[in-house]
Amino acid sequence: MSEAKPVAEVSEEGAVVREGYQELRSEGYGYEGPDGLHLSPLEAVYLVYKGRLIATMDGQEMGFRDLMAYYSRRDEMMWVMFTVYYDLRKRGRKPVQGPSRNSLVFKDPRGGLVEVYVLEESRMISLTDVLEMLEASVRNGRIPVLAIVDRHGDVTYYAINRFTPRRG
Repeated sequence: MSEAKPVAEVSEEGAVVREGYQELRSEGYGYEGPDGLHLSPLEAVYLVYKGRLIATMDGQEMGFRDLMAYYSRRDEMMWVMFTVYYDLRKRGRKPVQGPSRNSLVFKDPRGGLVEVYVLEESRMISLTDVLEMLEASVRNGRIPVLAIVDRHGDVTYYAINRFTPRRG
């Protein structure tokens, strides 16, 4: 007999699991508040996708597609962010929402913080914007990485570093 899945009440900000969340918390999901474990939208969608969480809204259960559609109406980057979040979790990382809406942060095996900027292959971005991302990460002591998601959902990661060529 399998253990009952935790149940989360969904809202625009994420989802709250009121009981039975200790295992999820020990695996690095969410943060504990006075009313339970608070999950980000990405965490809630991921856990529903993996079959580890039951999501409800107004007493009605929401499946993966319903939950993804609900959050995608509020954030056009949701599907792309989920794709990268899923890939990082599959690789053993424990990403959390970063300081910008298109970034995730995780601790690398050597203890440094990595900030992953999630971009879609089909959307143009200026070099100035890429440099601003790089500088913000470095200024905050993080290792910057670009994650480019193509139209098939494949993710390619690029480590980005700033360098100054020597004159000479």
